[in-house]
Amino acid sequence: MDIVEYMNEQEGGSGVGPPDRPEAESPRWHGDAKPGLRERKKLATREALTAAAMRLALERGFDNLRVEDIAEAAGVSPRTFNNYFPSREAAICAARVGHMQRLAAAVRARPAEEALLDAIINTVSENPREPNRAEFLMIHCNPSLRAEFLRTVAETESPLIEAIAERTGTEPGHLLPQVAAAAVFGALRAALQQWLRNEQSPPYHLLLSDALNQLRVLSTPPQASASERAAPVETSPADPASGPEPNAVSPVSGASAEQATMSGRAA
Repeated sequence: MDIVEYMNEQEGGSGVGPPDRPEAESPRWHGDAKPGLRERKKLATREALTAAAMRLALERGFDNLRVEDIAEAAGVSPRTFNNYFPSREAAICAARVGHMQRLAAAVRARPAEEALLDAIINTVSENPREPNRAEFLMIHCNPSLRAEFLRTVAETESPLIEAIAERTGTEPGHLLPQVAAAAVFGALRAALQQWLRNEQSPPYHLLLSDALNQLRVLSTPPQASASERAAPVETSPADPASGPEPNAVSPVSGASAEQATMSGRAA
């Protein structure tokens, strides 16, 4: 089973650390509140451990990675490492949580009049991020890293669900934010699958924008033929304030579809 199949499974578990782990292990960047000095130091330690774990795993191979080496590279003790992470796998996979929290915060900050799908697509387009192929391949090739990646992915959904709930005036437990977030993660997994499949593929952020644009087909009239949906259309870059044109063309495949209505509120 490859990494994409693992990502498509229902992720279980909401945390990767012990109950008394530092609050900075799952930082919350909601609203305008800024963390204090103590919280910033904890977050800096966490990020240093994550960066050291990934770097050493790539340099030496995951099987040769020791907690003691990670702690030494980050300038802390092994005991401090264990206060933040229960395992080497957890330290390596933790960076994804922070990335998705930043994405959720950026979606929150989009103009209120922007449709939800447009807000998400514009966030991705204006904040391009290219994953490290070697990192993903290492996770793919190691069963224990794949398993921990699944656990970590479960943590990344909540911030986006909450951001969508805020924008749509619903609650995180309602269907709308959960279904919308699931659609976004489905697009993310599809883009990752294509990106990992071929080293000559377009940049990941373009594939992700393309995959998100495919969601517009959900509002295409059922009588539209497949050829009409896939026909390339000449367009100019959309004005972020007004959203994409109705027949926006995906930047990689050229597929087009009518604008979706993910901005509606739940009934």
